[in-house]
Amino acid sequence: MLAATQVPDTGLKVPLRSPRLPVSRYGRHMQRTQRSASEMPPPGPMSVPILGSVSVLWALIRGKSLLQVLSDQRKKFGSLFLLKFGPSKQVWVSPEMLPQVYELPQCAGRPATFKDPFGDFLFLVRDPKDAKPLREKQKEWLEKNLDVVKIQQAAKSALAEHVWPTLDESTLQSFPEDQVRVATYSAVSTALLGKAELSEGELARLMTATREYSQMRVKGKFGKGEQGLPPGAAEIREIVEAAIARSGQKDVVLPLMVAASVGGAEIFPTLLHWILLVLAYKPAQQEAVAAAAKSGDTTALLRETYRALRSKAYSVALGPPRKVLADVVVDDMLIPEGALLFAMHPAIVDSALGKTSSEEEDFSKYAFGLGPRSCLGKPLAEAILPAIVGSILERYKLQPDNSSSLEDVEGEVKGQLIRPKGSPKLRWERRM
Repeated sequence: MLAATQVPDTGLKVPLRSPRLPVSRYGRHMQRTQRSASEMPPPGPMSVPILGSVSVLWALIRGKSLLQVLSDQRKKFGSLFLLKFGPSKQVWVSPEMLPQVYELPQCAGRPATFKDPFGDFLFLVRDPKDAKPLREKQKEWLEKNLDVVKIQQAAKSALAEHVWPTLDESTLQSFPEDQVRVATYSAVSTALLGKAELSEGELARLMTATREYSQMRVKGKFGKGEQGLPPGAAEIREIVEAAIARSGQKDVVLPLMVAASVGGAEIFPTLLHWILLVLAYKPAQQEAVAAAAKSGDTTALLRETYRALRSKAYSVALGPPRKVLADVVVDDMLIPEGALLFAMHPAIVDSALGKTSSEEEDFSKYAFGLGPRSCLGKPLAEAILPAIVGSILERYKLQPDNSSSLEDVEGEVKGQLIRPKGSPKLRWERRM
């Protein structure tokens, strides 16, 4: 006999299986949905056993970019579509459907494939019920200890030390990615560790270890290293735990520092590169940012930062993938247990539908995800990114060194990130 339950905050009716039937681990808490003739998986390209979605694989083999492939699928199949690659199932969700899908507890898992090397590292906690008390503990610490003004000061100080000397050498230069990476790591470590900020040597070691660990996570496989941990993990723990001991902070800082490095400092340079490219090609918007920085209008700085991030796809998906913990029906489509969920960047949808982003759209509402697994690092990112963007544009006026348009700057997919490919050099003209 079928029962029905009201999923909180969604208005969706989800049919549940009788408790007499065998269920998954997660189903012990929430019964799995039952398939019916009208509940089919989301649409997608034809797939065959073992290989999966042949047309998608063929397009990639022939050199079509993943961005274009996803845009094509969105155009053809709509806001929710399914791709198969071997035994793996991927469900791609457009922004307009994120509240319907990402608020559901069945869609709030994480694909934890190996043991958590840091303790309470939320990226690797599979079940949202297990993650909830950890999130609340970490959120409480962040709300109590993050000082936005000090974070912004740390970001500006790091720029003065690591970035200005490079940019002041010559007017025409490429985006200084390595120097910006050091500055963002420095700002993040200062924000979380306070007076026990990392030394130059520790910072260099942490950056190397974090990149090694991040690359391992993207590839989804690793050989065990020191202490049986994945590559980079032992080094990260050694550096951060030593800083925590110096600072007198609680152990909660370790998973937060790892998350802020893997999901923040390692990604921020790519985000900043796209932001500055967008503003270099849009002089009016650039001047608005410079004026906001000069007047200390942090609200305007944040708004323009989000506008730039919304307009170009810096990642194929917003944040790490979710794991579907139990079958669930959305708009008469069955999202299957075990599938990976990806929130598609809105600029990919724009490309598919041939439209431009709306000035009224508030990207901040979903840029860091929705629901029980949304990113805790949003306040940290909202402090660091506008501070860096504002400081740069208060000091320099940017112009691309050619007559190309922003649309000519292609993105190259590296893991889940999209890096500017063949990005033009910029003219960094000092403002008076």
